[in-house]
Amino acid sequence: MGALWECPQIIEVDGCHVMVSSVWDDDVLHYAGYAVGRYADGHFEAESWGQLTFGPSYYAPSFFRDAEGRPCLTFWMRGIADLEAGWASAHSVPHVLTLDGDVLVATPHPDLEKYRGGVTADGALPALAGDIVWVPERGSELTITSGGTSALVLSAEDDRLQARTPSGGWSVPYTDGEVRVLLDAQVAEVSTSRGVLGLALEPAADHYAVAGDGSGTVLVRPLIR
Repeated sequence: MGALWECPQIIEVDGCHVMVSSVWDDDVLHYAGYAVGRYADGHFEAESWGQLTFGPSYYAPSFFRDAEGRPCLTFWMRGIADLEAGWASAHSVPHVLTLDGDVLVATPHPDLEKYRGGVTADGALPALAGDIVWVPERGSELTITSGGTSALVLSAEDDRLQARTPSGGWSVPYTDGEVRVLLDAQVAEVSTSRGVLGLALEPAADHYAVAGDGSGTVLVRPLIR
């Protein structure tokens, strides 16, 4: 959990108290971490610790409750920019928080499903916004291209999901189940049941295309922006 905490927040999730904070160490912004424990009389006692976000982008979580009272977070996304258009940085999609034992799980908010189009038969997205549900087999890969150039490759290994872009490689814990990939222009947000990964992309055209290697299940839907 580093040497300094930014944006620490104590919240209630599934009847338990959770402290969520950004982690700063040695003059470097790292990620969002958390502790599950007990809060009473102005004192929080941690019982377990974990890392919630992965990759170079997610930071500074901000807590809110949605219209149904569910605990939610959004994140500042670093490294996302279009300097020619005059803007830099972005907010993530909202995530709903749940607990799986002492593991904090962040899932893209279900309201996003209102913006989904129909499943595309060939994996081609008409624009740069898409919602992908991937159920991988061990060793399988998912490749996202733009203009014939690889923008993001995901591969499922024993306990990690590896992500590669032309600018680097990162990973997020993965055990089983669905992997959700949200694309929006220069942004990729990848979520598993064990963490969320935020990345900057560099699309080479005005649309993305998604292809699996024949292993696992891939559902690709455009998003209405």
